[in-house]
Amino acid sequence: MKKGLSMALACLILLGSFGAAAQNETYKIGTWDVPYQQQAAEQLQGLGLMWGTENGFALEEPVTREQAATMVVRLMGENVQQAGTEFYEKSSFTDISGSWARNLIACAAEKGYIKGVSETAFEPERGVTGQEFATMLLRAFGYAAEPDTAYEMGIAAGMLLNNYSKAAVTQADYALIRSDMANICNGALLAKTADGEPVRDMLIAKGKFTEEQWKTVMTQDETLKNTGFTWKLNAQMPQDENYMFSPFSIKMAFAMAANGAAGETRQEILDALDIDDLDAFNKQAAQVMETYNAKDELKLQVANSIWRNTDNMQGRSFAPDYQKKISQFYQGTAADVTNQNAVDTVNSWVEEHTNGKIDSIIQDNKFWTLLVNAVYFKGTWANQFSEGATRSDTFVSRDGKETEIDFMHETGYMDYYADANMQMVRLPYKGADISMYIALTDRTNGNLEQAAEHMSRSYVALSLPKFRTEFSTKLNDMMKNLGVQTAFGAAADFSPMIGERLLFINSVLHKTYIDVDENGTEAAAVTAIAAVGGSAFTERPEPIAFKADHPFTYFIRDDAAGEILFLGQYAFAQ
Repeated sequence: MKKGLSMALACLILLGSFGAAAQNETYKIGTWDVPYQQQAAEQLQGLGLMWGTENGFALEEPVTREQAATMVVRLMGENVQQAGTEFYEKSSFTDISGSWARNLIACAAEKGYIKGVSETAFEPERGVTGQEFATMLLRAFGYAAEPDTAYEMGIAAGMLLNNYSKAAVTQADYALIRSDMANICNGALLAKTADGEPVRDMLIAKGKFTEEQWKTVMTQDETLKNTGFTWKLNAQMPQDENYMFSPFSIKMAFAMAANGAAGETRQEILDALDIDDLDAFNKQAAQVMETYNAKDELKLQVANSIWRNTDNMQGRSFAPDYQKKISQFYQGTAADVTNQNAVDTVNSWVEEHTNGKIDSIIQDNKFWTLLVNAVYFKGTWANQFSEGATRSDTFVSRDGKETEIDFMHETGYMDYYADANMQMVRLPYKGADISMYIALTDRTNGNLEQAAEHMSRSYVALSLPKFRTEFSTKLNDMMKNLGVQTAFGAAADFSPMIGERLLFINSVLHKTYIDVDENGTEAAAVTAIAAVGGSAFTERPEPIAFKADHPFTYFIRDDAAGEILFLGQYAFAQ
């Protein structure tokens, strides 16, 4: 049987979104635009593993071989302050006498962590390449690494956790800077030694930091912060039931509303959606729609429409400039309805553009204008589940209740992330850079996208429930909590939409459906905003167990555009 995914969504608006270089700039590794890894450096500092300079972390500066050796000694849990002169006194290196790190270099060489460029020379002030530094770390962890094997071994050891660290080690002649060193060392904390011991556990055992310190420092990661519209909205979702919503659909619908708003009404919507430049977003929306609607093997179709209830509008129309923007950037069609045919006509449009997955969105004709966004998605798992491997197992719900449900199973190499507080796997779909992520975590308020950028290829035994969720909620208070205040009252200004200040939003509804099984996923979402007028190795390792038998978060993301299409949580077996 063909394993696939089909998804439908509709969104409806009824009317009646340390160093300056380290913080703000990027640098190049090949074709990659890499942000300075300030956060990684701060975490290493918090664990006592990386020290700054008189200029802060100086992330843009090149790394010397003496600095690299020092970081290796620290990541092995050696006592930096007490690395005595006995190592230096018996060292064969004749060129380290003037180095501030001579004792540490000698210590690292004596223990086999590093090698010199010859029997008598180390060249402490020479720059180090990414491959050389990765080789030093891998040797310290017990691997027989050489620069030309450092990339493959680094991947297998779980040390290179994101594309930036991988890029720094892929190129033989890439000159490492301190930002790269912080990034690689941060990932190395989650690696395993050649003996299979996690590096972080080794450092805890050596007394470099405690488990509590680890949790405190690492939970300052961006993955825990409610940054961005998607994750701020997710933080307000209920924890006593399963839910799923579509930030993509909601953002597209509110962006159409913002194009018809002015003044404080418009600015509050843009601030809530994290849109700095609406004109730029409009152009981006047009590109996204063109890209999605042109996909072949994976079907992802986006449609928009704006409606006018002529009985309630009393001769008023959409402003020509507003209608032009919706058509130009959102491919939105405009149509008139009356009180008599409004419900049937709008619902028929929704059903058509969600491939029948959503058959209705409105129940009455009490609107003046209506903005609708619909998305339909159908795709196939890149690595399909076998129906024969599905078997019953126990799911432990958030309230502690144990329920027997069907679990799907797959063992193989997957993109995987783990830290002190969670595990996450990536399940890609065939034919596009779109994936479902499953995160076993208690981070109900966290931003998991940062973790998605720090995944490594690992051998995983995945056990995932078949599940179905239907969810509906009123978003009024949630959107108000995100700062959209004026649009809900008499002071609302939607004059660019109809030429007069008559409209204000009185209700925002969101309704979703998702079904995940061996054949893939079927999902649908509808948002209604109602307003009224008024105012590498061949030997396979032991697989990492990833058993989603307790509450988990999932999201479906366009990895190329960084756009989350659906986000939900499964916490109660049904």
